[in-house]
Amino acid sequence: YWQMRQAFNLAPEGFLAAPTPANSTPRDKFKQIGHLAWITFQGKLSARDSLVLVPGYTTVLDRYSEGLNDRRDNRDHIIDGRLTYLRRFGRTHGGMEAQGSYFRNRDKGDRFWPTRSEWDGEASLLIQREEGSFTYHLRGGGYYHSAGGAAPLLGVSLEKQFAGGELALNAFSRPQPVPLLWRSIVADSLPADPDDQPILRQGVSARLGVRLGERFHLALNPFYFQVPDYPWLADGQTGWTRRDVKNAGLRVSGEWRFWRFQLQNDFTYNRRYQDAFAPQFNNITLLKAALPLFNNALKLETVLAWHWLGKYRTIRLNRLLNYYFAEDTFQDPLQIGDVRIQAQFRDATLFFIWENITSTDYSIVKDSWENLLIFRLGIDWVLFN
Repeated sequence: YWQMRQAFNLAPEGFLAAPTPANSTPRDKFKQIGHLAWITFQGKLSARDSLVLVPGYTTVLDRYSEGLNDRRDNRDHIIDGRLTYLRRFGRTHGGMEAQGSYFRNRDKGDRFWPTRSEWDGEASLLIQREEGSFTYHLRGGGYYHSAGGAAPLLGVSLEKQFAGGELALNAFSRPQPVPLLWRSIVADSLPADPDDQPILRQGVSARLGVRLGERFHLALNPFYFQVPDYPWLADGQTGWTRRDVKNAGLRVSGEWRFWRFQLQNDFTYNRRYQDAFAPQFNNITLLKAALPLFNNALKLETVLAWHWLGKYRTIRLNRLLNYYFAEDTFQDPLQIGDVRIQAQFRDATLFFIWENITSTDYSIVKDSWENLLIFRLGIDWVLFN
């Protein structure tokens, strides 16, 4: 069982400056509370056959208030299940996986969303094989949604280990339903998305990893992702359209260890950043240091992070639909620094965090500001395991 809670406030849309404590303007409030419960049954039917069954139940409370006015107060109820069967044929495993869910949404105030129920399901065949340093995973099947219809489901993963590194290839095509909030809203000024066809996420990527001894590791990861016919509702539009969202790029990551220090760098270049929800480039540099004290009874760690974000389109949030879209305005590159110091003693970790040490003013999601140095003090304590 898990309980997940999220609550935050945003300044009113179009507010021209970051809010201050002295400002009495009512904030827009968001709150979500989710309860997830599931049971896992697994066992062997024979020496070569195994079965896993996972039934579950989820409820979600989703609220949004625009100032003092309640705009969304939805209750979601989801019954789901997953069944996986595998049979071993020497070094090869074959089988099938099926999963499905029944979804019911109700607007407590009957404002914009009529009560609606839907269901979906998918089934696929699986083949997995490990032979020495070579491994492959294949998946093929289909997906069906009660309102959106059918869509293919595919996945391929190949990996080869060699002396001093590895090479991997991955490809996938995975559907998902268009969120019910977008499709079932009833409002004069905001039409519902008329197309129930599932969103199809597709991509292909490769990875080449090289290890030079125990101290240095480098990885190259070219990729291409696309979402054809993604639902698009830009600011000021009176109706939904469809747009192909594509992005290709290269990710380069490396790590170097020396004495008690560890230097990491992760760089990503996005060629189609104007279309995708991504910056032109994204570089994160981490310098970590670990120092054991008092005969290893106390472990002191320090992390310095420097984040260099390239040019990007600002993101806008349609608060009623919980829908993000890219604006036509671009932000210039910016740099952000963070520092974390933590001390670990037995089962407790005391940490100090300084976020945005340069007090850089920036906004990735419009009307959500990051403009001040933030200090956090906390403790992580494992009471039982």
